[in-house]
Amino acid sequence: MPRDFFQTSDVARLIGMPERRLIKFVESPGYGIKPSLRVKAGKGAPRLYSQKDVLSIALAWWLFQSGFRSQVIGRVLRLPAVVKTLLASSEWNAETASHRYLIVKREMAAEEPPNQEVSVVELEEAFAAVKSTERHGFQILPIGSLLSLLWSKLRTTGE
Repeated sequence: MPRDFFQTSDVARLIGMPERRLIKFVESPGYGIKPSLRVKAGKGAPRLYSQKDVLSIALAWWLFQSGFRSQVIGRVLRLPAVVKTLLASSEWNAETASHRYLIVKREMAAEEPPNQEVSVVELEEAFAAVKSTERHGFQILPIGSLLSLLWSKLRTTGE
């Protein structure tokens, strides 16, 4: 049975990210990442993360690795459709997961922040979106496969 809460070192190991980067994610307001439980305030106090927190941190890490800035990552993490996708991913089988892609479509415009759309779609829909526009940039992440691998680690942690 998977554990309910994880410490910072556990989360970093599960996701495969440096622990100091995870701490920066939590301490930087742009990401909007907070531990579910904090035993006490101050340096050295353990931060405890739920499974939902781990999923959000993993997505933040993958977006960071793809070149996104903290404010963009924070906006993506706060989208209801993204939260719903992260939670629903626990029910996906390997076949279903392999067909899920997170698409970030950003308008190439002078205004800040640029118009941005985020969706989770199948690969064919992602290709159709890319073909249908000339003034947008796209980032496509294989979110299903990434989450499937993470869930397999979460399910075996604590056994």
